[in-house]
Amino acid sequence: IGKVVVTGLNMYKKSLKPSRKNQHGGIVDINIPINISNVKLICPRCSKATRISYKKTASNKLRICKKCKETVDIH
Repeated sequence: IGKVVVTGLNMYKKSLKPSRKNQHGGIVDINIPINISNVKLICPRCSKATRISYKKTASNKLRICKKCKETVDIH
């Protein structure tokens, strides 16, 4: 819980012996999960890595970009 896999980041090289599935063996790159606290959101409006603040309205809770102060809707 609390981990994400980012493609191309935090790569690990693993040596594999020859087997029935992998006839030649060799070195394989594997993505390893990193803690979600080390990942920043890229705002779709200002295209910058940013933190998120929250603003409560009467009906729901909105996520706000700290840099451009616009709402961020990710679905």
